[in-house]
Formats: sequence, structure tokens, C-alpha cells
Amino acid sequence: MHGEDALQTFAEEYERASGYRVPERHLRRSQVLGMVMQGRLVGGGVLSDAAPLRTLQRLPRPEREELAGRLAGRSLVDVTCVWLGAGHRGGALSALFWGTLLRRIRATGAELVLFGTEQPGLHRLYRTVHADLLYRGPVTVDGQERDGWVFLKRNGSPWPVLVRMTLHRARRRAGRRIGGPSHRPEGGERA
Repeated sequence: MHGEDALQTFAEEYERASGYRVPERHLRRSQVLGMVMQGRLVGGGVLSDAAPLRTLQRLPRPEREELAGRLAGRSLVDVTCVWLGAGHRGGALSALFWGTLLRRIRATGAELVLFGTEQPGLHRLYRTVHADLLYRGPVTVDGQERDGWVFLKRNGSPWPVLVRMTLHRARRRAGRRIGGPSHRPEGGERA
């Protein structure tokens, strides 16, 4: 996505979907990707190799500085602001979204992929792709403090990642139907 109007649309739709704002300066210095359906932006993500890395900016200063030092000089792409509208998650459109995002990440040529989340559902999904957990603890996103995770993964073929993500989703759906680990017992908390 290019141009001020497109970046503003991305920022507005990202905030609508996630509840978080994204600084326009981050969008201007990054590769902003958008999925458009019937003329409407329904998902996207941001790829960047420019310092400061947004994923690390969420961390407390000591951890941020320690990880920044460990990653300095490495060829990496920072993947942030990934979102897909609630009405488009799951199914073929979600697979198309993730497949396209993973191919674009691969095309950066970076050796490593840095990404994070504070959403438990995405954390469970990201664990399935065999990424290294670099950090778990408090993060601050758009002024909101939450628990979060930061991962690092070698940038390889998107196909094994897509297979693992698809199997994860299928297991979770099957578990809901048969009372498996994804079943919510009384009280509403996940087992």
C-alpha cells in the first residue's frame, strides 16, 4: 500500500480490528500490505527492517535493549500490525491471507523473522510454527500494558508453516466439537 490515503486507511482499519493505533511514521518507513475484498481493506500487515524495531519497542527497556543487542547486525524482518477482520477469519480467505503474508515475508530475503503478540489465540498459533520464544512478559502496546510474547524464526519456505497453522486450526475446531482441549468447561475458561 502506498500513499498517504492508503496508509491512513490501513491505520484506521487496523485500529478498528485490533483496538490499537499505529504511528504513521512506522507505516511510512515500512512495507505495508493490505488485503482488499470488494473495494474494502479487510486485513493486512507491516514488514520492516528499519530501527527501531516495533516489536521490540513494546518491551520494557532492559529487555528491549538486551534483545536489540542480540539481534544487531542480523538480517531480519520485523512483522507487525497483522490483522484480519473478524468476519474473514477461518476458511479459505484466511488461508489465502496467511499464505500471501508468508510469501511476502519470504520474498524480503531476510534470514530471520521477528514477531510478537499479546493475544493468547495468536500465541497458541505461533507456537505451532516452531519459532524460538525470545521473550514472555509485560508489553506495552498503544499505552496498554498486557502480557505478551516475542518470537524469532528462520525465514524459510511458507509451506511448512501453512501446513502447521492449518493443522492447528483443524485440531482446535475438532476439539471444540468433541470436548477436547479447546472445550470451555463451566465458568467459560479454556481448559
